[in-house]
Amino acid sequence: MVLPITVSGVQLTPGDVIVGDRDGVVVVPQDQLDEVYEGLEAVRTAEASYPRGANGEVEVPQYVHALLASEQVRYVD
Repeated sequence: MVLPITVSGVQLTPGDVIVGDRDGVVVVPQDQLDEVYEGLEAVRTAEASYPRGANGEVEVPQYVHALLASEQVRYVD
């Protein structure tokens, strides 16, 4: 018998994939792994076309910085 657990309102079951970095954590349900993997390929292709600075990092446009600093965005800890 397999029982799921819930952490901070997110249900986890055996076989789910949990990935985290400095920006957050994502849980990918096992039955969606193929779909998510295919989507990642599209993201990688799109990111490869982003403008990069001299250090090789993606340059974030000023309007994105302005949006993130605006009252339209609420950060949750």
